[in-house]
Amino acid sequence: TYSNSITIPSAINYEGKDFRITSIGDSAFYHCNSLTVLTIPASVKSIGDATFGNCSNLAIINCKAVIPPTIQSNTFHKVISTIPIFVPQGSVKAYQSAEYWSQLTNIQTIIGSGPCGDSLIWKLTDRSELIIEGTGTMHDYDYTPTPWQKYHESIKYVTIKEGVTNIGAAAFRNNISLITVTLPESTTSIGRSAFEDCINLTSINI
Repeated sequence: TYSNSITIPSAINYEGKDFRITSIGDSAFYHCNSLTVLTIPASVKSIGDATFGNCSNLAIINCKAVIPPTIQSNTFHKVISTIPIFVPQGSVKAYQSAEYWSQLTNIQTIIGSGPCGDSLIWKLTDRSELIIEGTGTMHDYDYTPTPWQKYHESIKYVTIKEGVTNIGAAAFRNNISLITVTLPESTTSIGRSAFEDCINLTSINI
């Protein structure tokens, strides 16, 4: 009930034997209302009834299975239908057409991802949104290229998630495609030249 993030492993070891996780049982995380980020491994083929029902604060689902796991009509009961669902590249249409997954309307894929701080990661979605999430401080990029440099012209939206305390120097410098930036309450400082020459930036949500 108190976990903010749950990553389900693809296998567990019990008494020296590995057991692959292929299903998540009925009501396993029912009413886990502190849960915000859920990661489902590629090994999972089915998810039960009301498994994540009433997880009203669930904000992100990462599902690593290329073929959508079978779910029930109430698997995500009372979960907001517009939360981002990140799936493998090439799998968006499969999820959009799969039974009951189609009730979730914000299914996306990750184009690129990686670390950008000791405890921070970045993700670029196929909707041109760069997401920074985790806890702590972003690296500075005064003299080194950013890890998303090769996607520079594709980034239109930057969303910094709660937990990020600092935006690194020159993190988005010269990103002429950037339109909107969203900053959380946890961010207390922005590095020098972080948004220098972002000439099309028209909206900052703090």
